[in-house]
Amino acid sequence: MTEFSSSQSQALGGGGFALRTLNYNPDSNPALWSDQVFTRLSGGAVAQSVVTSDGSGDSGQLSSGNVQAVQFNFPLYERKLGVGLSFQPYSQSNYSAVQRGQVNVGPQQNTEAAYRVNFEGSGGLHRLRGGLGYRINEVLRVGATADLLFGVIESRRRTTWENAQTLRNVLVSDGVQLSGLTTTIGSHLALADVFADDALSIGAAVTLPTSLSGVRFRTLNEDLARDTLSSRRGDVTLPLQARLGISYQPTPAWTFVADGSFDPWSTASSDFSGGSADTSPVRFPVGGTAT
Repeated sequence: MTEFSSSQSQALGGGGFALRTLNYNPDSNPALWSDQVFTRLSGGAVAQSVVTSDGSGDSGQLSSGNVQAVQFNFPLYERKLGVGLSFQPYSQSNYSAVQRGQVNVGPQQNTEAAYRVNFEGSGGLHRLRGGLGYRINEVLRVGATADLLFGVIESRRRTTWENAQTLRNVLVSDGVQLSGLTTTIGSHLALADVFADDALSIGAAVTLPTSLSGVRFRTLNEDLARDTLSSRRGDVTLPLQARLGISYQPTPAWTFVADGSFDPWSTASSDFSGGSADTSPVRFPVGGTAT
């Protein structure tokens, strides 16, 4: 799962559900959109590298990069009613693992052939969000969004024979294509001059549970020449997500934030569980429904 609100909240550790600002486009709480004065377009990207090793001495490195968010915000009524639009990753599958071995082949099983199996995962869900933030008074703000979740998650098993020209290389892919709608409701309470010339804010956002509809498919060979071996429709249920944040600004130069989240993923369910055991790496705990 990935979550990005703004570059300011990211620098403070993520979240920022109560972080009021006129210079950024906070996406985590739609109630914060009510404070807008200017039309703004912003985005973010991340690059990362992961190095892994196991008890048998095998190791590997995986580098990746992706866009965190593209956000567009503008006021309908300055400091009263604002609009927010954003596109960002919701979840990401990105792994690679290799297994090597040898097997006896031929009519008499007397020829030893070396093989290499690459397990790869890619894709993920994306979220397209649009909504409004409204300031009721100087203290209270509310907001709501409509969120479209969609994407394809795929795991692949590529078998390559290194010294057996008569054996065919095979690529088997298991993919799940999903889409669905959900709603996020947010609120924000702003208290000024609590102790002196300071500001205290409390924000909350709740994303309602939703069910994503989709199809799982298994294909053979590369993208341009794929043969569909099987397909099945089903649903994936995502749980409620609740967020709570506090922001305190004792002076204009200092801002402190604290955020908490509640995600009961034990209540999530999927009709596609356990369907990609032979395309997910069972030796490496790197992702996939069967690991």
